[in-house]
Amino acid sequence: MIEKIALALNVLSAISAFIAAGLWFWSTRVTVEYRGSETANGWTLSGLTVDYGDGKEIDPFVTGLAQARWNRWAAFAAGFAALTQGFATLLHH
Repeated sequence: MIEKIALALNVLSAISAFIAAGLWFWSTRVTVEYRGSETANGWTLSGLTVDYGDGKEIDPFVTGLAQARWNRWAAFAAGFAALTQGFATLLHH
């Protein structure tokens, strides 16, 4: 019975680790295009943008926030993987 629980925990750990890897990879790919804003009198406000060579103007600050959101989910998945692996290891010994 303990062996089956340990196996289930190891499987959960592996799945969580793969999810964390995918989320971390995705966090490196996320970009948010710059959306200029206008004031009430029609003036366009300036902003800082980055061009990675594909012609898109990327907002580095909003992109950083979006990447941080994906990184939080990846860290949660990695933590869950470590927790389940730890419990599986304790059950084996």
